[in-house]
Amino acid sequence: KKRTFKLANITQLWGNLKIRRKFLLAFFLTILISVLSLSLFVYQSISSNIVKSSGESMELLSGTVGDQAAEIIQASARNLEVLALSPDVVDTVMAVNREYADTTDAEIGEIDQQWQDGDPAADKVINTILNDPLSDRLRAYMEEFPENVEVFLTGDRGFNIAMSGQTGDYLQAGEGWWDSS
Repeated sequence: KKRTFKLANITQLWGNLKIRRKFLLAFFLTILISVLSLSLFVYQSISSNIVKSSGESMELLSGTVGDQAAEIIQASARNLEVLALSPDVVDTVMAVNREYADTTDAEIGEIDQQWQDGDPAADKVINTILNDPLSDRLRAYMEEFPENVEVFLTGDRGFNIAMSGQTGDYLQAGEGWWDSS
């Protein structure tokens, strides 16, 4: 037989209790409710403070990391600028620009397409660039400054002259950064 508790049963049970037990029960319920309320308040207060404190710490950390990243990028840009303006690099770029002055855009585009397609017809150009002493200098530069992923030099029309490693294409003039440089 199932026992069901109805409000009438609870009322009857309460009515049968002696006054002393009623006071004790009311006292303990009051304490229980107070402790639970206080615990909830403390939990919410601590959680709020932790979230606020964590947010402030993360904001401070992100600012510091951002500043450090900017300093690294600026130092890397200065180092690359020194490399790019060194006399032997400038002389080589100017000589290659003169050498390729009569090369048509269509010829450069054809080499670029062969390069991108992995066509063996581009291997001679790739190997010539990779084995150039200036490419050796770029690789030595990257050993000195390993934060650079790749370093390459292009002529005034955007084709590779020297590179630390094989690039994805021969003609860089089609890249978004090229127009802004």
